[in-house]
Amino acid sequence: MKNRSFAFHAIFLLSPIFILTGIYGIGIFFGAIFDPSNHIGDPASVSSAHPEISDEAKIEELFLEPHLFSDEDVASGIAAYASSLPGISSRIGASVSVVSDPANVVPGTDPALIADANSVSRCTPDTETLLAPLPTVQDPSQADIWRIDTIYASQQNPNLAQLRKFIFYQWNGKVWERRDDDAFFGTQAPAQPVVFYVHGNRTELNTAVLQGLAILRHFETEYPARLVIWRWDASRVAHRPRIEFSTKAHFADYQGFYLAKILDSLRPNSRVLLSAHSFGARTVLNALHLRAGGSFGGKFLSDAFPGSSYVQEISWKNDPPAAQTNGKTAPDAGSEAKPTLSVTPLEINALLVAPAVGCTAMSPEGLFPKALESVSALRMTQNTSDPALKFYPLMNGPARRLPEALGYVGPSWSGTDQELQSKVSVIRLDYPTHQLIEYMTMRSVQNALHF
Repeated sequence: MKNRSFAFHAIFLLSPIFILTGIYGIGIFFGAIFDPSNHIGDPASVSSAHPEISDEAKIEELFLEPHLFSDEDVASGIAAYASSLPGISSRIGASVSVVSDPANVVPGTDPALIADANSVSRCTPDTETLLAPLPTVQDPSQADIWRIDTIYASQQNPNLAQLRKFIFYQWNGKVWERRDDDAFFGTQAPAQPVVFYVHGNRTELNTAVLQGLAILRHFETEYPARLVIWRWDASRVAHRPRIEFSTKAHFADYQGFYLAKILDSLRPNSRVLLSAHSFGARTVLNALHLRAGGSFGGKFLSDAFPGSSYVQEISWKNDPPAAQTNGKTAPDAGSEAKPTLSVTPLEINALLVAPAVGCTAMSPEGLFPKALESVSALRMTQNTSDPALKFYPLMNGPARRLPEALGYVGPSWSGTDQELQSKVSVIRLDYPTHQLIEYMTMRSVQNALHF
């Protein structure tokens, strides 16, 4: 009787707490249903009495990139970059004759496009090769801009079937025009550099395009470049910040398989710049890691994509067989040479802006230990005032604290070969921003694109 009486009084005394907790839970439930925004990321909606929740809200807010642009904004932005800003018109629009003798420059060609006769050219194209059908400087809105959408492909199980879910688009000056993969690979002109830009989390498509243009503007090149916007599923997938950001990190990691496969199908000996912002850096590092023979999630690139190339038939008719096969035995007469898996020779440089990945990522114990083996040079920002990267270690919660962000403290070189370390240049900054456009206003970041 005494035990029963004690239990009765205990329940009676605690019943108000149970009732209030139930009411609070019901309120949260209906609030989540009728308020689509849920006020996640709004500092005003976070109680200062709960510092852990407050930190998560800051992460949510600081990784968010809310800038939206229309197609018209992109068209005007391209025209502005191509016509009024110094040093950009020749890089995204000019038709130019690639010659070995500067005296033979085609009339009307921007002299800045012709390599110094005394310098070592990055490419050795055939003399009098015309970079057609690239548009002229007089029509800057027709810049050679592409995008590859992988949003319909599996985000965590890359395989051959997923490659056919990619969608290729080309900017026609007003809107995105859907093209096939043959058009993308087959129209890459000799000596044409390719600039990939991998955006960060929560980045709207046209925002990513203008961010890519900001990269392209300062990319040092003698010949008109192709800009490729790499679009991955960066939309919100969960309301809880921990789930949202850990899920997106895995999405970005596995995108490296797709990017590596696309790189293997480019014209051999192409000059490639892999640029990325925030979570996009994970995609770039994994692609480099996989191309060097590394594995991720227990899977090698050849496991995910057995075969020779992304497209079944690529014929580089103007290239010598040695360049097509990376020095291996040429195919039988009459057959078309195709790039072989993971050995397509490319000159790859990389720029990582505010990389949202652990500082140990490129070390032997990190996620992408072989990344530096397949890159000529890698440059990255280290910003000790980046407000988003400051909270990166809490992405999985305090109980599973991650290493500091690569873009916040710089790389950790424990056990890394000195030769590999020498490939990396760190741009040290102290400015409170996580937005790529603001990073690209800094002269030191602009100069980093002069590889």
